[in-house]
Order: sequence, then C-alpha cells, then structure tokens
Amino acid sequence: MNKLNSSVLTHSLAERLWPYFGWLVFLFFTTFLVFDRVVYALLALFLVVIACVIAYAYRLQWDKELRVLAWVLVANLLLALPNIVLGRDGLISLENPVRMLMMLPLILAVMYSGLRIRFISVGLAVGMLVAALVVGWQYYFLGEDRPGIHYNPLLFSEVAMSAFAVLLAASLVYRDRLAPLYIVGLLAAFFCVIISGSRGTLIAIVPMAFYLMWWGWRRGAVNRVFSSRRFLWISAIMLILSGLLISSGSFMERIHLAAKQTTDYMENANTETSISLRLELWRGALMAGRDHPLLGIGFRERHTYLNQKIADGELKPYVANSRHAHNDYLDALQSRGVPGLILQLLIYGVPILIFMRGLAEARDEKLFAALAGMLVTISYATYSLTEVPMHNGQPLVFYIVIISLCIGIIKHTKSAVSADNPRKSG
Repeated sequence: MNKLNSSVLTHSLAERLWPYFGWLVFLFFTTFLVFDRVVYALLALFLVVIACVIAYAYRLQWDKELRVLAWVLVANLLLALPNIVLGRDGLISLENPVRMLMMLPLILAVMYSGLRIRFISVGLAVGMLVAALVVGWQYYFLGEDRPGIHYNPLLFSEVAMSAFAVLLAASLVYRDRLAPLYIVGLLAAFFCVIISGSRGTLIAIVPMAFYLMWWGWRRGAVNRVFSSRRFLWISAIMLILSGLLISSGSFMERIHLAAKQTTDYMENANTETSISLRLELWRGALMAGRDHPLLGIGFRERHTYLNQKIADGELKPYVANSRHAHNDYLDALQSRGVPGLILQLLIYGVPILIFMRGLAEARDEKLFAALAGMLVTISYATYSLTEVPMHNGQPLVFYIVIISLCIGIIKHTKSAVSADNPRKSG
C-alpha cells in the first residue's frame, strides 16, 4: 500500500510540474544569450529537475537508439576515471561528462509528455532578436569590434549559428502565422554571427546548405523549395545583410588576416598569430595521440607534455599558453587517447543517426525536430574543427538542451498523454 501511495504521489507531482517545463524552455531560449550565465544555468537546472521527476515517475522503456546513446554518454564519463586515478586529471574533468548525462532525463521526459515546438522556435526567435539589438548597440555605438554581450564572441557566435539552424528548420517546415517571426529570428541570428567576427562559426553554413540540398533531393522537394517565395526572400535578405556587414571592412580584414597568418606559419613557422597557433596546437595534439594512444595525456599533464616537446625543439613556445587544442576531435585524442576521439565522434554520430531515421518518416512537429536536430549537430561537428564547443560551458549546455528536446519530440508517440496539451503530441 505504501508503495502504491508513493507511486501515486510521484505521478501527481510529475503532472503538476510538467506544465512549467515548456515555459522554462521558452525562457531558457529567450534569455540564453542576453543575460549572464547564472540565468541560463538556473533555468537548465530547473529543466533537468523536472525531467528527472518525469523520468522517475513513468520509467519508460528505452529503444535501441536511446540505449546506444546512453552507453556512449556513460562511457564518456567512465573514460575520465583512469586519468584521475593516474593523477593526470582532477575531478573537474568529470564536469562536462556529467553534464552530458543530463540529456537522458530530458529526452525521456519529452518522450513521454511531448512538447510544443513553439516553446523552442518562438523562444529562440525572440531571444535572437533581442541579442541582435544588444550586439548591434555594442558594435555601432560602443565601438566593440567583436561584440558578444556577456560572452566570448566565439562562444556567442556558436550558439547564434545553432539558433539560426533551428529557426531555419522552423521556417522551412511551417507555414503558419508565426512563420514571419521565425524568418526574422533567423536573420537576427545570422546578423549576430556576422557581427561577432567569427570565421570558423560561419563555415557551418556550408555543410548545412549541402545537407539541405541533399535532403531536398532525396525527398523530391528541391524544385519546390528553391522556387518558393519564402526561400527567395530569405536568401535575398541574407545576401543584402552580408553585403552591408562585410562592406564595413572588419569581417573581410579578418578573412585576409587568416590567409596571411596561414602563409606565415607555412613559410616562416610563425606561431604568434591565432591561425598559426591553432596549426601548431594541432601538431602537438597529434604528437600526444601518437605517444599516448590508449588514454592520452589528460588535461592536467598537458602543459608538462607540451613544455617537454618545446624543450626538445619539436614545438614552438607559444603553444604552452593555450588551454586546449582549438579542435574538439584533436583535444579528445590528446587528453583521452583514441577511445576519447571515438567517443567524441559517437557523441555527434548517434544523434545524427537518430535524426536521419526520424527525417525518413517524420511529419509536422517531428519533422521540425529531426531537421533542426540534424542541422544543429552538423553545426557543432563543424565548430569542433576549429574550436572546442564540447569543452566550453555555454555552447555545451545549449547543445545538451536543444538536442535532448529534439530527440524527445521525435520519440514521443501520439498515444502518450501530453501534460501541457492532453491527447496531443506537442
């Protein structure tokens, strides 16, 4: 009887809490880039707590895809333990793997109860409009060359480009009265990326475009998409916006500077610039992976290893001052060996598999979730070539939340009861 009463109380608590989940999602996305990190950290914590209550109350069955994802996330956590035992890392190395485990309750909660996509798409659109106004003020009136509100412009631009990807999916999938808001929001996100001056982040638009063309061709929708007025208007406005911002000179100066820095590194072994420093750091990471393929060298021992290579004349001195390898894949190889690199690839690969299978049969909300999740994952996989979004808190938290919500929406069945809209899927 006590067990039955406990179960009833748990279910009752879950039902009372769930209606707040969607509005917390909305607030999370509207404020993510505008307010300080304390705000998004607290909102993410509340989301996870509610998700844990839902996941515990209903104890859903996991399908094969979710079990594979769970094993990857658990292995990602366990792989940090050997280097802690060996003294190559501190307990801080567990922080991001533990954060990533929070994907599981978020997925299960949305998988059971469903979620209206407007909490995501409208929240991001409003958030990006406000962010665009703030960075525009910083750039044009305060004279900041690379604005990012409270954050490093690289981290700011990674989240802004990911928001662009989600809103692009909403703009392509939905034809409702909120479609203009999605379009304006994605243009605001694109404005934020350009004005932040981030070159590596902007590259993500290339693989996204190629994927969309391939996806449209597979669905036989290329002609319809490319001939639609909406697509033409989005493309035209993006081109005009790009032209206006690029004509200011600062962005093109950074492109020319990147080419010059690459040439200096190749011809003169100059590692005092941002591009050439990255190239030298990548050399160092490959050396670490070659010398320690099983477990890597850990984060704590990284400077010791690099300083030894500098003393041996194999690397230039400037690499010792960097906190990471400026590449998520090589950073994983350097710090956790070949198993770490494989897990990093799986962290992107498993969601891509889920989204690809979802796109094959999805409609409406599920189509939006599958397409948005795919574009965001492609974006992060691209950022990881020149930066470390899986190492930095802000882009990592955004990835955890948006990918979890998208997977949960795909997995949600119409027979499940949505707590915020009973008997509907979201």
